Amino acid sequence: MFGRPSTKVLRKSYIPLALAMVVMLASACATKNSNSSATATNSTSQSAALVQDQPIRPSLNSGKSGFLKSFIRGGSEADTDPITTGSIGSQKGSQEKGYFRKSGKLSLTDVVSLTLNTNPEVDIAKAQELDAEIGIEIEKAAYHPQVDLTATVGPEHVHSESASSYVTDRGEVNLLVEQKLYDFGKTKNAVARRRLLHESATLRKSDTREKIALEVMTAYLGYLRQSDLTASSARNVRAHQRMENLVRMNAEGGNGTAADVKRIETRLDAAQNDKLQNDDRLEDSVAAFKRLTEMEPSRVLRPKRLAAVTLSNDYSIEAMVYNNPKLLSTAADQRSLEKQLAHQKATLYPEFFAQSEMTYKHNVSGETGEGGEVKGLVGMRFRLYDGGKRRRLIDQINARIREANARHRKTYRELVQEAEQNRQALRTSREKTGFLSDSVQAARKVINVYEEQFKAGKRTPFEMLDAQRDLYRAEQDAINHRYDTAITKYKNLRIQGKLADHLASGKL
Repeated sequence: MFGRPSTKVLRKSYIPLALAMVVMLASACATKNSNSSATATNSTSQSAALVQDQPIRPSLNSGKSGFLKSFIRGGSEADTDPITTGSIGSQKGSQEKGYFRKSGKLSLTDVVSLTLNTNPEVDIAKAQELDAEIGIEIEKAAYHPQVDLTATVGPEHVHSESASSYVTDRGEVNLLVEQKLYDFGKTKNAVARRRLLHESATLRKSDTREKIALEVMTAYLGYLRQSDLTASSARNVRAHQRMENLVRMNAEGGNGTAADVKRIETRLDAAQNDKLQNDDRLEDSVAAFKRLTEMEPSRVLRPKRLAAVTLSNDYSIEAMVYNNPKLLSTAADQRSLEKQLAHQKATLYPEFFAQSEMTYKHNVSGETGEGGEVKGLVGMRFRLYDGGKRRRLIDQINARIREANARHRKTYRELVQEAEQNRQALRTSREKTGFLSDSVQAARKVINVYEEQFKAGKRTPFEMLDAQRDLYRAEQDAINHRYDTAITKYKNLRIQGKLADHLASGKL
């Protein structure tokens, strides 16, 4: 049907297409080269940063004084104090587009928000809230007219002894409109009950968000705690290894015995075993955080300050738990049952309604032709006897109200007890903060004094290790105390129902 295009026409049509492809290919190559150069620049800067962060290993031949300064610090000057700072591993895995920053890491606020938006428990609470909201509209439907339409058509066989039998085509249409007028508050209490159930579902959703937010913070603080404890135990092992080398060198030079070497090897084994236990706990903390948030904790930017919450000593426990969403939810459940009771009591009385009915008939009960009627009336519907079912339902609801009251009191007592424990823990924490800080500083001063005495030949390597052990224990206690205090503060915010909002604000 169509003729084959000539070679000249094909050539003219392909030339612009070929030029466009060349331009696109050149643009893609230029973009790739720019990305490669940027990647190379980033890699170079990252490599330089890694080189700067590498701890400087002291040489055994650098002299006793230099060796002891390194021993006192438990490593190089690049090592940080676990009480004030901590290390976070490098980021691994893919980056979620639209969430990760240019550095490839998320802020802790972003992590909490992402977890709350994707956690199944929160999704369940949201669905329950939507279910309760729809229930309000279902009950409110009783305020509107109810319209029923019935239409029938078909053959009708008419038999009469005085006349012959015959078959006609019968048709009938009936339209019934009914509007409820008064029901002694049954519908009103049903709607009120649904509103309270919706309020309770909303509060349960808030409580679930608070619960998940606390779990995220507890998991992340557990990871930071274990990272700091592991770093401290690693410095402790390095200190023991350096002292083992020194004792071994002294034994080989005739200034020590094999018993000294064996003794310090035992000390080193204990330090290494402690580090292995901390390594295992660190892996467990990573797994716990990943299971909750579906991301590695190393991908989270460590906040500059944790638990920046100021709590007064004279705050009221009752005022603290007053706005707790779980407590408010149980109160809403209690009031909803009271509305359900009022609704059920209203079923003992009649209900009044207005009704309008329109009917069209064709050959009904014989060949009657077409006809119809319209009726308007006011009626009353009243169930006289149902075997005692309504009375029993009232008794059942009363029992549920007693259960709801007891559940509310139980929740209140648990919250008050937890709040009092947290307040006591924070009071003790304030007293221990200065003491633990002083303990760390005192242990460091002891090591400095022992260093001078060791150089003068007045201290043995084992006395130096005893001082290092005291410093290690003081650091571990200070690290645990710091994170325990932070978790307690977050628990207090969770009791008040303010944790999710506090974390969303970025105050942490």
